Amino acid sequence: MKIVKVEDVHCDAGWRVNSFLKVTTDEGIVGWAEYMEGYGAQGLTSVIHKLADRVLIGRDPRPVESITAFLYAATRQAPGGINQQAIGAIENALVDIKAKALGVPVCEMLGGPVRDRLHLYWSHCGTYRARHAERIKEWTGADPVRSLDDLVRLGVEVRTSCAVTRIWPQHVEADGTTIEIRQARVSDIDAVRDMHAATQHLLVSPVVFRAIGKELAGLATTQRWVLAGLVDA
Repeated sequence: MKIVKVEDVHCDAGWRVNSFLKVTTDEGIVGWAEYMEGYGAQGLTSVIHKLADRVLIGRDPRPVESITAFLYAATRQAPGGINQQAIGAIENALVDIKAKALGVPVCEMLGGPVRDRLHLYWSHCGTYRARHAERIKEWTGADPVRSLDDLVRLGVEVRTSCAVTRIWPQHVEADGTTIEIRQARVSDIDAVRDMHAATQHLLVSPVVFRAIGKELAGLATTQRWVLAGLVDA
């Protein structure tokens, strides 16, 4: 088995671009890996291709550790950073190929599964529909979110184990309960509060996070967890 082609595939998700590495072999087995070029990793695709052109084409993909060690050696003068991310994407795609060649799930290459079921959540639930309300119907066919009633309907639409909505400071009322939770509570959906990323520059104090957490504690019957991130935590 030999690697014959290395390709990058990108999906414009509106807020960010999701990137995937596709490694094809002469036997028709294809390995996939996901990577993120945003958030400070611009140019990652180019680094992946330069390493792939140097190491992968024409090589048997199955001795994964040997290839990974070679990639580390090839980037030894600039370890970590984007080089590390490129190696990670390549390694994941090679593991995928090897697992398919052996006819086993990828998890078996890593010691087996930890669990047999996972909760799935809809990250940014409603965010895109509200942020791009004027164009979202045209782009995706989805209904926009312009009001609390729209958000309630979105909650009914989700009908999965979890829905995640970012918590914005202007959505928090005096009693500490967000408008979304009070108005759009749906019995068969767990509430997951996401207070990281976009709010880091606004809610920079652990005291603020603790206060919001206490206010949300009353929703324990429907709230699975609260995610909070600090820049300098």
